Amino acid sequence: MLLMTENELLDRFNTRIQSANQIDVAVAWANECNALDALKTFAASGRVVRAIVGIAGNATHPNALRTLQKCAKLRIHNSIDGLFHPKLYIFHENGTRYCWIGSANLTRAGFEQNSELVFESEDVGGAAREWFETCWGSLADEEFSGQLLDNYERNWKPPQAWPRIEQAYDQRLDGRRKGEFAESVSDWASFIVQLAEAEVYWGAKWNRESPITGEGETWLETITVGQRVVRREDWSTLSREDRYVLLGRDPYGQLGSMRGAGLANNIFRVDSPENVQIRRQIRKALQPCITATDTRFAEVACDFIEEVSSIEGFAGALATRLLALARPDRAVSVNRGSSAKFATLSGLPQTSLAKAPRNKGKSYLDLLHWLEQQEWYSNPQPQGPREKLYASVRAALFDALVYEWDG
Repeated sequence: MLLMTENELLDRFNTRIQSANQIDVAVAWANECNALDALKTFAASGRVVRAIVGIAGNATHPNALRTLQKCAKLRIHNSIDGLFHPKLYIFHENGTRYCWIGSANLTRAGFEQNSELVFESEDVGGAAREWFETCWGSLADEEFSGQLLDNYERNWKPPQAWPRIEQAYDQRLDGRRKGEFAESVSDWASFIVQLAEAEVYWGAKWNRESPITGEGETWLETITVGQRVVRREDWSTLSREDRYVLLGRDPYGQLGSMRGAGLANNIFRVDSPENVQIRRQIRKALQPCITATDTRFAEVACDFIEEVSSIEGFAGALATRLLALARPDRAVSVNRGSSAKFATLSGLPQTSLAKAPRNKGKSYLDLLHWLEQQEWYSNPQPQGPREKLYASVRAALFDALVYEWDG
């Protein structure tokens, strides 16, 4: 028997699935996250995943359900007879079953951010398995769950943001200029401090809890969902949420909104042969950036900007957004809200930052080289799972510290 906190959950989960031959999951909510990625890899090896997921309050993201639909046997609980709220994981290991019962949903927050408590034990009497089988048998089969998912996806809107909790506001933030947080960042520890201060500042401005690292309409949610969409090998068919996250339409406007880019919107919206071919061209050009080493990333990123900028209706701002989603550890998004502060910090011309001219003038390449000189970027030293998560997306997340709101 083992009692686990959030500090052990993801590592223990990855250890458990190494020796399991089947995993059953029943959770209130699921979102794109590293734990879901691990389940996807587990299923890709030919092993069985069964998942029961609730959709109450729209807290489950439709893209997470699509991921489970493709890799697992999925049944959706629509909470008609009361809120579906369990968090149960059963790991089948050659006749032995180990179960987790606790507070962690199959979400980024549940496995890497929240304060959670999960109890692991062997399912000796089979009570956990019996509960799961009863619940599984009470729900409609996968075909009907697919119909339910289609309807849920079609009508989905992100859950309403939590209002900011009343607290003693740090008066030091009141007099700060927009984007000044980035000027106080040097090493990794100061990055975490400024992230927390910016969280309070923007939370007070917008009356929302955790607008940077929380769930819903936040920077981290945009990065988390966007990374999974951008890294798909095939962009031939895109859902509404896929299109919105690629182009920064609500509720994914962080890292720069491309709502006004008419031609680009059309290319991602209409599945004509010509548009699909352009998507494939962009995705193919993005692949070297996804696989590039840290030392090669700046060069291949500029190659990508040049190719995307040559397509009618596309420009450097959209290219840098796609880069930031594909490689949130290395790429920053240069957009209307961030370019002025990036210019101030780096000393580079604001008009050059989203461009990539070879051997003539300043460019995105120089901006990345400037970032490489920053310790928080080149040498992060995260403490615990939450900071490890932030370190994995640190470059894209930096947008929240340079953002200058004009609203």
